Amino acid sequence: MKKTVTFLLLLMISVGFGLQSCEKKTEKPIDKSNETNDTVKTTPKISVIKKNDSLLMQTDLNIVTSLNVNKKGEFFENGSPLTKYLALELIDKSLFESKRKTAVNFLVADTTSIQKKNGIIELVCKNKTVKYTDVASDNDGMQIFSYIGQFEFLNKYLIAGSYYEGGDYISIDKITGAETNTFIDFPYVSPDKKNIICVNSNGYESTADVELYEISGTKINHVMSASFKNWMTLAENDEMFWSSDGYLYLKVHNAKTFWKEDGHYNDNYQYIRIKII
Repeated sequence: MKKTVTFLLLLMISVGFGLQSCEKKTEKPIDKSNETNDTVKTTPKISVIKKNDSLLMQTDLNIVTSLNVNKKGEFFENGSPLTKYLALELIDKSLFESKRKTAVNFLVADTTSIQKKNGIIELVCKNKTVKYTDVASDNDGMQIFSYIGQFEFLNKYLIAGSYYEGGDYISIDKITGAETNTFIDFPYVSPDKKNIICVNSNGYESTADVELYEISGTKINHVMSASFKNWMTLAENDEMFWSSDGYLYLKVHNAKTFWKEDGHYNDNYQYIRIKII
């Protein structure tokens, strides 16, 4: 009897060890050393591409820090989207360059017919002769004038003024000799001769200051002024022009990277166009 019990105990122990051995085999880790690493599974998908901080996005373009209409100004500390007056669109370089051949310009640059003499520019108008006299100075009294040309359809001369800490453009009526408008920068006349847009990069505020005017006969009436928060431009060397398609084309920079570390302008341009709405 003892031998039978002993035999049964040994048999149960043997079966138990066998079951444990099978269980350990199924729990053995899988060797993944020969598998290809699947980056799609191990890396989560990114649905929004992070933008380069030096590049402008479409949503950056219409944010303004101030708006002036009918001599009433509003200021927006954190910026506010401009939804009236102008529509701004980010474009590529190829479109910008292709539109150069359609550029429209109404300025008659007859600078050889009216020249400065002894620091004085004389503009002969119907009712009187107007004089602009340079003042060479290294303080607030400095003023240097340049004759730019005339808009014949407006019957106006255009003078550029450079001062100690700024500049402007002045239109002078060719009949009365009166200064009719003072613009923050060069006045670009639209192809239909109905509007003027001026764009100036404000180095003190790091904004693009824009003025919009409406032309009525020979009168130029202010519509609105706005300071755009995120971009600035250089209006030199055909970097801004109206096209016959009704858009104003501009080369622009992100306002944050307008200047390079060496103090020169950033030459990493982007391109936009503006339409009056």
